[in-house]
Amino acid sequence: MLEDWDQPSAEQLERAIAAAREAMPAYDDILAFYGRVFQEQATGIEAIAVTVEAPDAERVEIARREGFPLVSPAELPVDLAHGADLLVRLCRAVQGATAPLAAAAGAIQAAIDQKPLAPEEMLRAHREENSDRFAAMAAALGIPVEVLAFFADQSLAPSLVVGRRLLAAGWEPDLTRSRGFCPICGSAPALGVLEEDGRRFLVCSVCRQPWQLPRVRCAACGQTNAEKLYYIYSEEEPAYRIDACDVCHHYIKTVDRRRLARPFYPPLEQLLTVHLDLVAGENQLTPVSGANWGD
Repeated sequence: MLEDWDQPSAEQLERAIAAAREAMPAYDDILAFYGRVFQEQATGIEAIAVTVEAPDAERVEIARREGFPLVSPAELPVDLAHGADLLVRLCRAVQGATAPLAAAAGAIQAAIDQKPLAPEEMLRAHREENSDRFAAMAAALGIPVEVLAFFADQSLAPSLVVGRRLLAAGWEPDLTRSRGFCPICGSAPALGVLEEDGRRFLVCSVCRQPWQLPRVRCAACGQTNAEKLYYIYSEEEPAYRIDACDVCHHYIKTVDRRRLARPFYPPLEQLLTVHLDLVAGENQLTPVSGANWGD
């Protein structure tokens, strides 16, 4: 079931990561690092507290009728206090990572300890897309803005999942749709998934909401001519493929759960398919995240 991988327990994550490290030893170093990140994210999920207000009835009706998302990514409810606590734990967890990342974690931790950096303020600036304020914080820390964004994104990820769950439960969105963007927050999909029963789902890159999309439909431009849709596949990796379109030249990485011999967790599979992005680039394909979706 799709809910099985939404936010797995620490024990489930441990099994998934161990199986991945055994199956794909070339990714061992990155899995060792992200394994610590994922384990920290799985800790204390039950303590996340988000406030979800009932969506405006008119907005819900428009979203249903027009196929629009219910909220923008910045409107997803989050628990900033939980994110701030997770940020501190992540800074400690990545100390064995690459030197630049470990140095950045040390700078963030020192700034929090010495009070120049208020973690909740930093996370709020990131959530509200206050790029000038966020860039100023990164500059004050002496680290690249994209590195600070990495820590912010990883700190907020569990809270976004919990907030989205509550929001979706109250709205009951249509999760069988013809559009390639998230029905909850409108973000691009991170992965495609073929479920055990053959249905095709997309997984949101921000809130991890899954939604069903017809198999013969481009996730980017929406065209449905099967002769213009194709995939790139290797027999050495039967669980992975690149779904691509000859019309718009966009692609999305797809995981076939029927051929995956380990627990499925989207952020883990995103890591393990980085090489597919390189293959797609060699074939002059562009990620679906840069698409303008068709009707």
